[in-house]
Amino acid sequence: MKLNKKLFVILVLIFLGLTIRIFGISDLPLYGDELTLVYDTFSVLKTGQDQTGKFFPVTFPMGAGRPGGYIYFSIPFVAMFGPNALGVRALSLLSGIGIILLVYLLTKKLINAKVAQIAAVLIAISPWSINLSRGGYESHFALFLSLLGLYSYLLAKQKPLMLILSAFFFGFAIHTYPTFKMTLPILVPLFILLVGDAKNTFFKRKLYSLAAASILIFFSLLSLMQTLNFGSETRFQQINIFTSPEFVQKVTERVNKEREFSTARNFIKPFISNKVVEYSFYLIENYTKNLSPEFLFLRGDRNPRHNMSLMGGLYLAELLTVILGSVFLLSKKTNISLVSTSKLLVLLISWILITPLPTSLLPETHFLRNSLMLIPLNILSALGIYSLVSLEKNRVKTFSLFVLFAAVSIQLLFLVYRIFFVSPNEFSRFWSYGAKHASMMVAENIHKFDYFILSDKVDNLEYAYPVYSKISPREVIEQNSQKTKLNGYEFKKFDKVYIGSIPSSKVKVFLENLNGSYFYIGPVEDGWELEPFETINNKDNLPAFIVAKKIK
Repeated sequence: MKLNKKLFVILVLIFLGLTIRIFGISDLPLYGDELTLVYDTFSVLKTGQDQTGKFFPVTFPMGAGRPGGYIYFSIPFVAMFGPNALGVRALSLLSGIGIILLVYLLTKKLINAKVAQIAAVLIAISPWSINLSRGGYESHFALFLSLLGLYSYLLAKQKPLMLILSAFFFGFAIHTYPTFKMTLPILVPLFILLVGDAKNTFFKRKLYSLAAASILIFFSLLSLMQTLNFGSETRFQQINIFTSPEFVQKVTERVNKEREFSTARNFIKPFISNKVVEYSFYLIENYTKNLSPEFLFLRGDRNPRHNMSLMGGLYLAELLTVILGSVFLLSKKTNISLVSTSKLLVLLISWILITPLPTSLLPETHFLRNSLMLIPLNILSALGIYSLVSLEKNRVKTFSLFVLFAAVSIQLLFLVYRIFFVSPNEFSRFWSYGAKHASMMVAENIHKFDYFILSDKVDNLEYAYPVYSKISPREVIEQNSQKTKLNGYEFKKFDKVYIGSIPSSKVKVFLENLNGSYFYIGPVEDGWELEPFETINNKDNLPAFIVAKKIK
């Protein structure tokens, strides 16, 4: 009976989590990364090549060196649903549901069933997890794989085969999202050291241990090859604080300005005012920002794509429960878990502190890059609530739990309201609404004009049109490798649709020289050169693009 009751609770939580995550999931258009991701998946499914023509690549150039994990695991969903929102988001959605179950199982294994149930409730309604479940986010799938790896490792003591599976899950995780390449190699050994019972798991099962080690070495070498030869860190190299041209210039100007205004002797200035010191300050600042209450509990990363609620990753009330959970472990005299409470506290705090290491190299806080820390924060919060529930029944306990429940419920209502009813309109431009709308306009008018000229200056339009029009991957591969010329300019050509770039000052002449009717979609600034034209707005009433036509 107890088993049935626990199973019922978990099923209810999974249903609740699925309902919140799946409602309206296809209503939002695909943004840039999703567009390139889903089309690469579609292309591999149909041809075995990505959209640039590479045969079963490990990294994908259209995603600036994107690891292939999410793409290959998304193939079944794109095969079922097509290259659309559900096709690209289904894997992340199911990862969110899987994380609810894994948080329960992992917490139950590490601590106990009561804390596990609380943790599962919190993760089911977690703002962080809900937001990440509703987009095609590789980091969310990588988080799922990491948890699956940790839980499989804990099972390996009784079931040695799980050790091999655990190695595979960790290997797939680092080939799904780049930050996990840095965090997992630190977290996993620490996890094994503190709670893993390495003696019974490894040394008594040498054959399985050797196989697991070989798998991890293989994935590590593959990752190294990607970095050195296949440009898997292209995007990181573009935006990190050491190589970003804007940031390098900012640091240089700061150092020069400080030396200019300093009244110290010249031989002293280089020792204090230099790039090493300046970068050190920025690293510390970036690191602490990712652990700040503002990021975790108040405003999150302020990016409407992966934080449509514009709230913290955890509920504001969880600031208190996380602290309570830490104090509870610190003060607990008897163990309530698989390991001592002190080791458990060290593991959870270390887990949190490890996560922002890669993100500190970048100039902004980020829900995706910091997703790994959601789990230890969730467990600490669950322990905090457990500590309240464990108190003897009195008015203070009852009042505290009521206030906590009310605070979380009210914030959950605001979260649901913003995600479902406000943000899809207010932040439509962040989801490339204009690119989808433009693609639909072309489809509606395809038989009315001789030429359709689409400017790639319209945000993500060059990636959106092949997706929404379901252009054959072989056509896309051909046009990506060798473009078509029209009136002196290069375009990707799909039947009578031409996608490319024309300088604003040349657009009018270009269109006048076309031999036939045309339908032109371009950036707003092209309106200065064209007359008449129509301005098309995003849902927030800000201009998305212009349309100019010449009818036969």
